[in-house]
Amino acid sequence: MSHMSSSSSLPMLPSLTGLSYIAGEWSKPKDQLTFNAYNPATDELLPTHYCEADQKLVDLAATKAQSAFTDYRSFSVKERSNFLSAIARQLQQLGPGIIEQAINETALPETRLTSELQRTINQLKLFSDLLIQNQSLHPIIDRADPDRQPLPKPDIRQTQLPLGPVVVFGASNFPLAFSVAGGDTASALAAGCPVIVKGHPLHPGTAEFVAYAIDQAIKETAMPAGIFSLLQGQQHSLSEALVKHPTIKAVGFTGSLQAGRHLYNLACQRPEPIPFYGELAASNPVFILPDALKQQHEVIAENLCKSFTLNAGQFCTKPGLVLVIDDENLSVFIETLKNLCAQQPAQTMLSSMIYQHYIQQCDKRQSIPGVITLTSGRPSQGANQAQVQLLSTSAKHFLKHPELEKELFGPTTLLIKCSTQEELIALAKQLSGQLTASIFQQNNTPLVQQLLFILQQRVGRIIFNGFPTGVEVNHAMHHSGPYPATTNNHFTSVGSQAIQRFLQPCCYQNTPDKLLPPELQNANPLNLWRCVDGKLMQSGW
Repeated sequence: MSHMSSSSSLPMLPSLTGLSYIAGEWSKPKDQLTFNAYNPATDELLPTHYCEADQKLVDLAATKAQSAFTDYRSFSVKERSNFLSAIARQLQQLGPGIIEQAINETALPETRLTSELQRTINQLKLFSDLLIQNQSLHPIIDRADPDRQPLPKPDIRQTQLPLGPVVVFGASNFPLAFSVAGGDTASALAAGCPVIVKGHPLHPGTAEFVAYAIDQAIKETAMPAGIFSLLQGQQHSLSEALVKHPTIKAVGFTGSLQAGRHLYNLACQRPEPIPFYGELAASNPVFILPDALKQQHEVIAENLCKSFTLNAGQFCTKPGLVLVIDDENLSVFIETLKNLCAQQPAQTMLSSMIYQHYIQQCDKRQSIPGVITLTSGRPSQGANQAQVQLLSTSAKHFLKHPELEKELFGPTTLLIKCSTQEELIALAKQLSGQLTASIFQQNNTPLVQQLLFILQQRVGRIIFNGFPTGVEVNHAMHHSGPYPATTNNHFTSVGSQAIQRFLQPCCYQNTPDKLLPPELQNANPLNLWRCVDGKLMQSGW
């Protein structure tokens, strides 16, 4: 089936097909198994039936991707850059319809989705610019020295090459920026790798519309059709089949710890294990030190409330743990925070299942000895609306119940009272891997230095006097962390360095100059900065 065209002068989205997109074709599986998305704000099923992709479609997408890789890996960086820019343009033009569909499938606010669409576009532009500037190859050259004793020194040169076909899993809480054309897809395509996206079943219509935008960009730039496919489905077997397929060389995943760990294990158990870049779970602790609490308790309380309740607390960077030292200023801070949280309205979560899990986990946490509810937000007024919960416990109880550290997806945070600085340090040492940690302080004290030293080994990003929600997309960002935050803390899923996940080093020894990639040739035709004999230089010879 093909999409309908519009007679309007402005680009318009076609009608939804409910099909998977494979190498330029909208493909229907032989089985008639279907599923529907629904609007979590009303609990009403949406009308489009989506066909569950089967093993044959997985095989077809993988075969097409491998075939396309033969050509795509040889395309110039300019051609790949133009392709990413074309996707960005298509998303910009088709944005209103995409956002409308995403609102119906996620109940996320229009302002949030408009911002997320722009972030998605900016990510594509970031990688497009990165390619034009040739900043991903990191060429290294050690020139030969035939007169070296006791043995001649060979000529050795290194560059980065694309891995091969990549699978990307769409995320439930980011229907645009971490889904079909999100950061994983953009960075893999920039690296020269074909991408097969497993669309998230909570927003399949949004996924199809974004796939349509990519299809238009493929046609506009005459790219090999097999460099992109979208498989729709909600069966676990589809996800497993993609990870286990021998053609796939890497996986990008953002989701739950349970699902991510299962797929990570499958990736490791393959006859040929492959990299699995999974973002799994984080509670993102916030340390509010006494001097900051004394001077800025109102501002900190206000921004903390905004951060952990933002979009119903459905962010991987939501601050889920708040660590404070009990002193004369704490009670004022807590009262301020309680009053703010009590005024917060209940918000619709992404799905009934996610909402029910939130309720169950809140009940479970509140039943743990030593955990008290400081306040609750306004009660629910509609389907799947989560009520804000502000909880508290002591450091001693927290250390006795390690389950309190686990991520709780939703608008809740846990305030942990420490009786002394030593107790705060002891708790910091017990933390597992996290995406972020925040330190609120006014003076550079030994306590700050101790915390910083500890957290450097436990988190991917340390924030001073700020909260972790709102991840900047740039060259320096490292959105990662030790397990269980991610499965590989060496790589980021946000920012330009995300491209490194889908590149592999290749070393050439005594290779004739004409056979070398351009970035390694003597004349330096790309005019790159290169590491030559241990020194950065731009000139050729």
